[in-house]
Amino acid sequence: MTCIASLSLALGISLWASTFVSSLLFGLKPRDPLTFAAAAVLLVAVGGLAGWIPARRAARLDPAEVLREG
Repeated sequence: MTCIASLSLALGISLWASTFVSSLLFGLKPRDPLTFAAAAVLLVAVGGLAGWIPARRAARLDPAEVLREG
């Protein structure tokens, strides 16, 4: 799936699921756009950090040395 298709599918599912969790939300509307945006930014930040840390560690290694060890 492309990124746009995945994003639209996830947004549709989250809008559909918001009706089920509306009783658990205190002081928020079930379909508050600011909450959706904040959750999306938080998930992108966590995903980026989860990919950046191992990539930075792997970038420090010498490829020739790694191939010799394996």
